[in-house]
Amino acid sequence: MNITTDFLRDEVRSGFYIPTAIKQAWAVQLQVLAEIDRICRKYDITYFADWGTLLGTIRHGGYIPWDDDLDICMKREDYVRFRQVADKELPKEFAIHDYERKEDHWLFLARVINRNQICFEEEHLNKHYNFPYIATVDIFVLDYLYEDETKEQKRCEEIKYLIALADKIVSGEMLPYVRETELSKLETLYNVRIDRRLSPRELGIKLYRLAEEQMARVPEEASSRIGQIFPWVLKGSRGLPKVYYEKVVRMPFEMTTMPVPSHYHLVLQNRYGDYFKVHKVWEGHDYPYFEGQRKNLQAEADFELPQFTFQNEMLRQVDTEVDKSNSLKGISKECLAELGRMLAGVESGIRKQAYGEALAILPEIQQLTIDLGTLIENVKGEDNLCVSVVIPQLEQFCEVLFALFEVVNDESSTHDRMLSQTMELCHAFEIVENVVQTHVIEKKEILFVTTGAKQWKGLESLYNAAVADPDTDVCVVPVPLLQKNVYGQVLMSNDEILSVVENEGYPEDLGILPWNSYSLEMHHPDVIFIQDPYDGENECLTIPSQFYAKNLQKYTGKLVYVPAVEVDEFGKKETSALYNTKHYVTAPGVVCADLVIVQSESTKKLYVEKLVDFGGEDTREIWEKKILPLGLPIADAQNTEKNSDEQRKLLFCIGCNAVCETKGNFIEKLQEKISVMKAHHENLRIGICMYPHDINAWYSVADREVVDSIVRMIKDCESEPWCEVCNMKQKSFKDLACYYDAYYGSPTPLAHLFNHNKKPVMLG
Repeated sequence: MNITTDFLRDEVRSGFYIPTAIKQAWAVQLQVLAEIDRICRKYDITYFADWGTLLGTIRHGGYIPWDDDLDICMKREDYVRFRQVADKELPKEFAIHDYERKEDHWLFLARVINRNQICFEEEHLNKHYNFPYIATVDIFVLDYLYEDETKEQKRCEEIKYLIALADKIVSGEMLPYVRETELSKLETLYNVRIDRRLSPRELGIKLYRLAEEQMARVPEEASSRIGQIFPWVLKGSRGLPKVYYEKVVRMPFEMTTMPVPSHYHLVLQNRYGDYFKVHKVWEGHDYPYFEGQRKNLQAEADFELPQFTFQNEMLRQVDTEVDKSNSLKGISKECLAELGRMLAGVESGIRKQAYGEALAILPEIQQLTIDLGTLIENVKGEDNLCVSVVIPQLEQFCEVLFALFEVVNDESSTHDRMLSQTMELCHAFEIVENVVQTHVIEKKEILFVTTGAKQWKGLESLYNAAVADPDTDVCVVPVPLLQKNVYGQVLMSNDEILSVVENEGYPEDLGILPWNSYSLEMHHPDVIFIQDPYDGENECLTIPSQFYAKNLQKYTGKLVYVPAVEVDEFGKKETSALYNTKHYVTAPGVVCADLVIVQSESTKKLYVEKLVDFGGEDTREIWEKKILPLGLPIADAQNTEKNSDEQRKLLFCIGCNAVCETKGNFIEKLQEKISVMKAHHENLRIGICMYPHDINAWYSVADREVVDSIVRMIKDCESEPWCEVCNMKQKSFKDLACYYDAYYGSPTPLAHLFNHNKKPVMLG
């Protein structure tokens, strides 16, 4: 499983903020899933994504952004085979929880976990992205249902009776004589022997096993329907046609693939109705699931678990002066003053005809001038406009200086000539003094510290405004995002760190400066814009510490925090979104900044209330003043790419579910759709794509001849002027959702992005 640093970074999907803490949980769950998948491939065991994981696969191409667990399901026969081999195949630290093995796990599902307890051992944390909590994958079981509803109802009553009886025995709520009577009835009904010497828990397990046997008693050949009996069929569900689960197709899921039932659209439609309608209020369980583990750990620990806490020292003191003496501006000012003093000495020597005294000073002036030029060039960079203006004047000054040296050394030179050349040198210095003052000392400098090309979008318009000001020098420094261990030590070599920062994706004319050679002390920017909220507080990622907000305070008079991405507005009922604010609101970048730009007045109110809770009521005025609802300067996603023509652009996506779910001849119906689009090509430009793009996935659910026919039809369309074939390996979903005006076709993550961009979507 290739979990990249980029995957672990904070991200906004569908307007929902996903912090690294959640990404860590996802990453470790995917590790658990990878082990399950390995075993299933080895033993030819079939499993399917289920519940939120199935919905996430089809609608989002990965996790539902506000979900934090993984659910899969297996048919009973596959589940039995998996349980038979899992213990010997799973890594030694893994375990399986079910009603037999785990106290208080009275559920008819198995939970594969990566460890039986929270673990802070360094080796474990290094393998699991500093995530100490227990990560799980739930396996639900599908059984076949009776065709006769009366028989199914009778079976369900039996199962409910067995579960209720087991629960009462385990809880000690049943009198001994009543228990004996009920157990005797079961022995007669199911022709079993129940040992009365078993403990209440052992009796509970025995009865749960008996209940499972009843769930599994309908053979596949005697049924056309399949379902999860506990709890849904017991609550009246009639399951789904078993044909929905006869074939499996692997669909993209994060950086891997997820097996889903071939009729995934019908499965989701049956379960959720209009499943493309987004509901961000998560009710499945507490969010995030590991927060409960943390609270339990804290209750047992005799010390406070580490977390970011407020300290007044984080706030900049109003009367604190920023020391610029060692900056380029400070040194330049000092150099000019020193050059002025030395020139005065030269002039004095010439006037009083102490020529030797003047000659002794000239080399020192030359060296100091060269040193100043070298310093400006090194700090500002050879391509900087300031360098192109200042360096020629310094060179001209040195030429005049050398001319004076030659005149003084020439025995034939008159005093008046020496004095005239000295005046020329003083005039040249006045020019140098003016350009250095204007272009170095007085010129405003703004630094943009960005953490990635995608994140740069959040700073781009601020940058454009800054470079439009001729009196401002603008620097852009991309910093690497680094993985660290639990002790905060970076887990990457110097070569790996250098390879992390890539300039691809940034505008070509940005004028990027390397992070490892940019001297904050020398530059001392007047304003610094930052995007990373964490400093060292992120659980497994960091940036070079010199770019932490608390360190940047020392080198600028104004530190501005700008969130890299815009988040959808949300209310108090959206508890998942509220929980995640602890990662990006009550964070060092926000607390240490002098100004925080947020997207709206309601967002400011959210920030203020969270920060008052964090820092105390006496800090309210501070947050009210420094958090400004100026609107995030992030370009509208819908307008990032436009065609020059005025045709409406429609994306037609063919999903592999359509081959399985379409009644009648799929190829004929597909041809009809393409013919209709062709007939209206004067008003439309059509993009066609297949999802998933991996043709081998299609072959797993459809006849090769049918798949090849689809490919040929699309190939034929490619030569038509009204059509373009979208290569989904080369074009990102986001780009396609921005470029096209409307979506038509099968359910895919693309359809969700069109919905999110408020563009028309028609599934069919």
